Amino acid sequence: TNVVMSVLAGRALLLHPPAIADAEAAAAILDCFTDRHELDEDEVQAFAGNCLAVTDQDVLLSQRAADALRPASRAAIESWGFRLHPVDVSEIERAGGSVRCMLGEIY
Repeated sequence: TNVVMSVLAGRALLLHPPAIADAEAAAAILDCFTDRHELDEDEVQAFAGNCLAVTDQDVLLSQRAADALRPASRAAIESWGFRLHPVDVSEIERAGGSVRCMLGEIY
């Protein structure tokens, strides 16, 4: 799911619902969050769902993902109190990975 969904700091959701085979499951995931936004296919293909909140306010994502965000997507993320920090990981993305592939989360 790390390409089609990201839960940011445990409180906000980015999701591409068509990527979930069961539409009811996708709806149930969306219903778990007040702060939620649906990513489109172009954003997913650019690894926007592969972002990671590294603090309660800071989200790392690839430069490619940041460039692909629609204005509505960027506005949603920022309205939730997050700052976007794009990082050039173009070489990693050429192999099919992105930002979350390079970081380990601590729960």
